[in-house]
Amino acid sequence: MRGFVIFVLMIFGAVAGRAGPWPREVDRTFIALAMTGQTASLWAERGLGRGRWLALDGWYNAGSAEWLVGVTYHRAMRDRAGWAMAWSAGVTVGMPQTDITLEVPVIRYPSTWQAVVKLRPILSARLGMSLGRPLVRPWPGWVALDLRVDANTLDQRVKADATVGYRPRPRWAVIGQMQTELAKGTRPQLHLASSVVWKASDKVSLELGLRHGLHDRKTQIKLGNWVEF
Repeated sequence: MRGFVIFVLMIFGAVAGRAGPWPREVDRTFIALAMTGQTASLWAERGLGRGRWLALDGWYNAGSAEWLVGVTYHRAMRDRAGWAMAWSAGVTVGMPQTDITLEVPVIRYPSTWQAVVKLRPILSARLGMSLGRPLVRPWPGWVALDLRVDANTLDQRVKADATVGYRPRPRWAVIGQMQTELAKGTRPQLHLASSVVWKASDKVSLELGLRHGLHDRKTQIKLGNWVEF
């Protein structure tokens, strides 16, 4: 089964590299840069061999100045009932927002006095689990489920992504994804995302997609660039 998975991933090229339990080959690197609305994101993988790989991810929101950077170690597990599996563990450093402005009324209303409170970056522990399997109909493809938990003394955040991808043509791929996120004290967020990926060369792919929030009814355009070497 694992040999068949490797064969299918060779057909995909870089398309299946952004999620799932399949390890990248030793000394191989995958980098994805994207812009979705006001948020810039990075995902990078480096194969270590023997079913192990490292991942670096991060994002920055230009509107709120929030940012997060994470480093995770991934390890593939034994296949079960045709499903590939992997676990991951790591740390993240994030800034929920750069500062908070407090307005305090003074004696002479409506005058106010403003105090700016600077927040320090927050360190979190990260645990994750992925499973997936290749698809052969109607085209070569894959399905994957990724679950991730980031936790610290102040907050716990759970994120789950369900992904289905197909390559109907050698240089084209289509990807559909359901993204869910739940944080302590906030409403659950649910997004539907779809992308079309064009393989411009053996190392570079270009991505164009849409991301729609079912909770806020907002639709954003996604532009991405994938590099594999």
